[in-house]
Amino acid sequence: MGSFLQSERKRLGLTASDVQQQIEVGRSTYTRWEAGQPIPSDKLNALASIGFDIGFVVTGHRSQVDESALADCIEILEDVIQETGKHYTATQKAKIIAVLYEEYTEDTESITAEKIQRHLRLVS
Repeated sequence: MGSFLQSERKRLGLTASDVQQQIEVGRSTYTRWEAGQPIPSDKLNALASIGFDIGFVVTGHRSQVDESALADCIEILEDVIQETGKHYTATQKAKIIAVLYEEYTEDTESITAEKIQRHLRLVS
């Protein structure tokens, strides 16, 4: 749970200090949560109120779609396909977008044309 909490915090562009202040917990308490200690339900609610995807924090699976991240993945994929001039089936495109979206939202990494090209080579 701790790594999911940290990942979600980074996705939101927050520091640990930002979160601690907003949900009114001490540094050591929050540090323990990011290390994997259980989070009380009232604090899960507080995290949700500042934008945390609690389903992801608890299970590691997204319960809501980050439309902005998904749009970024689609836009960059379309640009790369146009640049390369290759044709892909809808299923191939969907697989690439699913993998990229997961990387983008879970690892808080930016999606680049190079990453998309690497994944396109895998489905070709």
